[in-house]
Amino acid sequence: MKVEDVVKYHSKVSRSFDENYTLKSNFSERLSIWEDIIKRYSKPKSLALDAGCGSGVLTKILSQHNNYSIGIEPSEEMLVFAIEHIAILYFYD
Repeated sequence: MKVEDVVKYHSKVSRSFDENYTLKSNFSERLSIWEDIIKRYSKPKSLALDAGCGSGVLTKILSQHNNYSIGIEPSEEMLVFAIEHIAILYFYD
């Protein structure tokens, strides 16, 4: 599968992807598991990288447990949701 196809797919499903984390119980459960993992392995003065951050749901949690968090996402549609979820100090296009 080409990178362009993956970006196009995630751009197409960006709204439903983001809504899944707030509306569906299995996604809430998944989010809870990820939050436990992030809490366990984060260090107070560390930098966290979320490659393929999607709508920023996990990036937001990472930013609560690390000094710095960076989310990287090729889908502009997903970044719209990421910007809504987290306070972005710097946004590079």
